[in-house]
Formats: sequence, structure tokens, C-alpha cells
Amino acid sequence: MENSCNSLQKQVFTDLRFHNAPKQALHIEWKDLSQTFATLLSGLIGREINAYAEREEIYYWSVVMFDTPITRKELKDILKLVDVNVHNRDYNKYGMYPVSKLCLGLCVELMNKMLPYNVECTFADNEGVWFIGGTAQTAIWQSIPDGKSLVAEVINEPEYPAIRILLRTRSQDDQVVCFAEHNSEKPMGKELCIAAYSFDQDEPVYYESYNTPGSVSPHV
Repeated sequence: MENSCNSLQKQVFTDLRFHNAPKQALHIEWKDLSQTFATLLSGLIGREINAYAEREEIYYWSVVMFDTPITRKELKDILKLVDVNVHNRDYNKYGMYPVSKLCLGLCVELMNKMLPYNVECTFADNEGVWFIGGTAQTAIWQSIPDGKSLVAEVINEPEYPAIRILLRTRSQDDQVVCFAEHNSEKPMGKELCIAAYSFDQDEPVYYESYNTPGSVSPHV
């Protein structure tokens, strides 16, 4: 009876498990964040930009360029690189130029181009800014000669824990190359499965148990 109660108690914990935790979180101090944006904007625009990240209220922050404002054309070129909503585009235009301030939405989208995860929210404190993203995934990067990168990610899924290899382009587009996962639906001893993709297919062109001897034909 006691064992049965223990099993039920464990199941309650399992049912209430926070599968999306922990979150990715990175804290960047104001000085370092200012230097990052100064280097980024200077590289994108092609001239020296003095950028300063500053806190405006408890959650809100922005990047100002009072002594080296950017032109309308330069702003449009930056907006082409990121996916920002109409509000963020209008907010950065102000109806007059040059522009001496980039709003939070645009700054976050620019940071998304540099971080290995997508930022869901930010929190500004006295020392700097927290960039908080989705479920933590351990990633290993390897640059390749054509300018792309191979990224190995650990997927912390409770039912299908896996490691996958992504091909990441300069525009941060990811394509799955292959993965290895534990598939609990497979027979005992064949749970470890491997998959491979083709560049023109959304589904794997090969999926099979690692412990299937002599299997060379594609299976999905």
C-alpha cells in the first residue's frame, strides 16, 4: 500500500513538472552592451557610431547615439536586417532625421542576431540588462568555410531527449541536418534512433534504430 502511495505521489510531481525550465538567461553590463552596439552599428553602417545603452525605467532600455546620429537611409538598411513590427519601425522614425535613438524592440531584434537563442523578454537593472529566452539548450558551434555554422544542440524533451545538428546560415536560418534521439515507443534495446535530412525535405529521409543491423535503405 505504501509503495502504491509513493508511486501516486511521484506521478503528481511528474504531471506538474516544469518542462520549459530552466530558461536561457544572459546578463550584459551597460558598458559591454554599449560597446557591443557601437561595434555592431559601426560595422553595419560603415562608419564609426558611438552608441550608449541606457535604462529609462524599470523594464525599458534603449540605445542612444546623440553625437553620431544615423540617417534615414542608414536606419532603413538596418530595419531590412530584422523583423520588427510597425510600431517599432514608426517609433524609430519619429518623423524627423537624423535618428539618435533605437527603441527597445529594435534593439532586442538586433541582439537576437547575436545570441544563440531567441529573446522572449528583457529586464534592465542598475548594472545592465538580462536577456531571457526559451528552454535552455546546450549548443556547440563549429564554423565552416562557406560562412555557415554547424550547431549541435541538446534537446531536453522528457519523452524524446535528443542531440541534433543544425546548419545555421549568416541570416540565422536553421536547417536540421540530422539528429539522434531516445524513442521510448521503440522495442527494448532499439530506443536509440538516428535520422538524416535532405536540404529539400522537411521530413527525415532516413529514420531508423541505431541497433538495427545492416539497415541502409531510407525509412521515415
